[in-house]
Amino acid sequence: MLTGRQQKKISGLLESLLGSTSISLLDVGAAGGAHERWAVYRKHIDFFAVEPDLRSADSIARKGAFKSETIITRGLWSEEREIILNLCREPKVSSVFTPNLTFLGIFPHSDAYDVLDRRLISVTTIDKAASELGTHFDSIKLDIQGAELEVLNGAESILKTSLAIEVEVEFSEAYQGQPLFNDVFKHLKFRGFEFIDFLSMHRWSPEQFGVGQSVFADALFMRSPEKVAYDSKINHGVVIKYVAICSVYERGDLILRLANALKSDNESSDLYGKILEIGQLIHARNKRTQTRLTRLSHLLMVGHISVRGHFFH
Repeated sequence: MLTGRQQKKISGLLESLLGSTSISLLDVGAAGGAHERWAVYRKHIDFFAVEPDLRSADSIARKGAFKSETIITRGLWSEEREIILNLCREPKVSSVFTPNLTFLGIFPHSDAYDVLDRRLISVTTIDKAASELGTHFDSIKLDIQGAELEVLNGAESILKTSLAIEVEVEFSEAYQGQPLFNDVFKHLKFRGFEFIDFLSMHRWSPEQFGVGQSVFADALFMRSPEKVAYDSKINHGVVIKYVAICSVYERGDLILRLANALKSDNESSDLYGKILEIGQLIHARNKRTQTRLTRLSHLLMVGHISVRGHFFH
């Protein structure tokens, strides 16, 4: 996390870089609206929200929150067709995949996955939606209860220009027959994305959530900074967008790698100087935070020698 003063300085540097540049954000499974991490650069973001479960549609709209907002109530898949959506007791866990109640029943509140109704919905692909809207997507977030890989299969063209993908991944079958983390990892690696980190990890046990078995996580995949630096020779704007997205996810390490890759041709430029400063500010802050978290983890081990605290920041 960044302090208010540090964030203000970074935001000022990025504002001077972004100018009138827009970042297109596709949020698939957008119940509850976009994550607050995007709020600081909202006036530069064209927000596209996909949520076919109409029970959750009202939670998306926050008029004026972004430069532009488009809500899509048609579902996404690997091809255009009609599919059945299982409407669960808790709308956020509704899925085209059937809940695996044998596994889910081990843990508390499995009744959230009870299927109350089934609805036939029309689905399209990310590539088709982008074409119809006349846009591309710089950053994509997928949280669609096991259907993430199917949707990625329908995004072959868009993935060629996308810079970041935040995707919910599972380590166990919460839904019958769903793809797992390794399937998503291989798919995105083959298409030139690097696995960067888990943004959050969700652990379940029979007693409570938050401890126990790792069941699912939010994973961040991004283009390598070196690839972005190479592409900048053709499209200068991609560097600025990449820096902004890295800042949203507090990836000072990636920004520093980008600065190193740009250094030979741009060391004296204003762009290089600002990119380097942004990377240094974020990286230094994260380094201090990690040091504190490591110390806290060691304190926890004093009372329980075999345990380690798991932190995501």
